[in-house]
Amino acid sequence: MQKIIDNDELLDFSLENLVVEFQLDVSYLCPSEIEKAEYELLANQYAYIKFGLILEKFRNQSWWKRCHEKFRDFKDFCKQKVNLSRWQVVNAIKSANVAIRLVFLGFSNLPRNASQALAMADLSLEGLGEVWGNITQNLAQHQITTDVIKREINPDAVSLASTIRIPTALLGRLREQAHDVGLTLNQYLEQLADAQSPDGSREVEIEPPTDEEIACIDRLEWKSGDCKPSSDKLKSEAILDRIDLTIGAKSDPGEVIAIISTS
Repeated sequence: MQKIIDNDELLDFSLENLVVEFQLDVSYLCPSEIEKAEYELLANQYAYIKFGLILEKFRNQSWWKRCHEKFRDFKDFCKQKVNLSRWQVVNAIKSANVAIRLVFLGFSNLPRNASQALAMADLSLEGLGEVWGNITQNLAQHQITTDVIKREINPDAVSLASTIRIPTALLGRLREQAHDVGLTLNQYLEQLADAQSPDGSREVEIEPPTDEEIACIDRLEWKSGDCKPSSDKLKSEAILDRIDLTIGAKSDPGEVIAIISTS
């Protein structure tokens, strides 16, 4: 038996209803349906492919314009409807297409998640086949990770870690700027790290904080809405593959330690 969902229920989508639907689907499975259960077990490991393909439909065929809600553009659709930034949606589409290309090349095993697939998104068709072929010939599926794939693509890549000291006022300003453009601190730093100036150089001029901004940060009044940053926002959507920021203990009242690791 399977729960029937009418159109009104579909329009009233909620995560709670979705979880209940999952529970019902699984609870109705019986031993005589073991083959169906096995299929679902395997298929759901690759849900990222279907997710990316659906997003591609919404983007390439402008389905986002047909939604019940009205969106300013595709970026607004991504943020409001999918709860993802535009670059995250683009990456999901890239991941799905990597899987499709691997199927085209004749592979019967695929990356288990979007992160693994995305690591190979920039490879040519020939390069993709070579990299994935080398990995799958030498490793079992459970041994394959995103880092393994990156090392296969670039054997000379070295994981780096560094410690930098960030003044508390500056950290507060970065947090608030990230919030203003709808990004997490990590995502904002990723944009900052890969931003380019109009002439193509990697130097980006950022206005220094005004006295009023510094005062607001020091008084922790940003959340009250008493003042807004006057500095221009970075507009670049180029994102590094990963930058993890971990805030450690303060070495003194005026600064914190940030560990930035890339791999």
